[in-house]
Amino acid sequence: MFDEGQELDHPYYKTKHESERIVRTEATVPWRVYRPGIVIGSSETGEADRVDGPYYAFKLIQQMRDAFPQWVPFIGPEGGPFNLFRSTLSPRRSTTSPISMVLTDARFTSSTRRRCRWATRSTLLQSCARSRIRAADRPAHGTDDSGGFAAMGSLPAVKRMREQALARLGIPEAAFTYMDYPATFDATDAQAALAGSGVTCPPLHEYAWKVWDYWERHLDPQLPTPANVRRVAGGRVVVITGASSGIGRAVCTHLAASGAIIVGVARRAEQLEEMRAEVEGVGGTAYVYPTDLSDHDACTHLIERVIADHGRVDVLINNAGRSIRRSVLDSLDRFHDFERTMKLNYFGAIALIMAVIPGMRERQDGHIINITSIGGQAYPPRFAAYVASKNALDAFSRCFAPEVSGEGITVTTIHMPLVRTPMIAPTGMYKNFPTISSHEAADMVVEALIKRPHEVSTRVGKFGELVHAIAPNVHQLIMAGAFHMLPDNASHSPSDGDGIEQPVTPEPTHSGC
Repeated sequence: MFDEGQELDHPYYKTKHESERIVRTEATVPWRVYRPGIVIGSSETGEADRVDGPYYAFKLIQQMRDAFPQWVPFIGPEGGPFNLFRSTLSPRRSTTSPISMVLTDARFTSSTRRRCRWATRSTLLQSCARSRIRAADRPAHGTDDSGGFAAMGSLPAVKRMREQALARLGIPEAAFTYMDYPATFDATDAQAALAGSGVTCPPLHEYAWKVWDYWERHLDPQLPTPANVRRVAGGRVVVITGASSGIGRAVCTHLAASGAIIVGVARRAEQLEEMRAEVEGVGGTAYVYPTDLSDHDACTHLIERVIADHGRVDVLINNAGRSIRRSVLDSLDRFHDFERTMKLNYFGAIALIMAVIPGMRERQDGHIINITSIGGQAYPPRFAAYVASKNALDAFSRCFAPEVSGEGITVTTIHMPLVRTPMIAPTGMYKNFPTISSHEAADMVVEALIKRPHEVSTRVGKFGELVHAIAPNVHQLIMAGAFHMLPDNASHSPSDGDGIEQPVTPEPTHSGC
């Protein structure tokens, strides 16, 4: 009913209504109006070319699926009815083909003014979400229509949390308006027009898995695709410490084609220049700033120089670190081991964070990625100095992240597993340990850059945390056994501030990862 109840509060719908009004009142030729419902992917392939409408809920469903065991049901509001346009053909023809069939139908070729509502029968949000959840290999969720959600949503603190959560999930605030949209549109005209044409509207539950699968493989905005990397990194100033080799250098090369302004930081100028040449060789932009990150004043001066040269720091990746593999019993006269490890792994990172935060707060945007270690989840013996420094950074991040989350700043901690870098080369026994390459580690960093999660961990790391939490005595027995079974190596060398081993006079132990 065009003339009744049209109190439209959304600019998009206002423009549609105004366009139809102009046609109705001013057209001098025969006209016809088609009103599709919410268009979703093909029922044959799931293919679509845009993400909106019901797709906004997919990221939330995906994250809940990944966060909880599969047997945990989802519980949420049922919502009201809304209208879907379910295509049976490819998306290139999903809207035009059924409509074009009617355009050429003899029953509709007269000059009679007609309106054809192209929305199938109303579908409850619960039923739609249930189909997506099943497609995501999860049990269907229960419903809660108690009104408690609305009451809680009116609280200022809850509103702020909701805004942050929606921004992280990529869900527009306006989308919630249509969870219980009161209008129900009749599709009788459309179904009558399609009668005998062979074009049918299959039930949503029969092809929801195709829509979900296509979205997760091709349309998910957090997939680590070149396009998504360019979207989040293009034109942004990204500071990467420990960029002369290993993980840091691999991250630089991974971002080279993204359009990011890469700022590489490390102690060795020669290797930094090699990194810059490598990035520029594939069309990227990189600048190098040789710096001793164990010096607080040098860290502060570094950020001042970067801001003076490039205007800001959008992303800070604290990757540089020193690893020392030495038991505490062998370190009783080596207090400096703990000091130098903390200076680089913890204090250096904190100095950089404190220097970039004012600018990020002013712009209401920023991302800090702190690369720690799986050792902070498993607590292996002989790594007390290293794990303590990394866990100090982890604890800082956990406390600090809530303070700035409302200002558009994300703090991400990556519990990096064992990586095949020059840092672990002197530890011969690591050849028998499962490791990942520097490029695989860089993939983890780039994915974190896109998704901006609070934490990134491996299953092994999470298992170590779980064992330590629920059975600490068992965990200690396991680690005590590992301590006695895996002796020190004969060759020893400490690592420097870029995570690279430097040959020195043999010592009782050596660095590791």
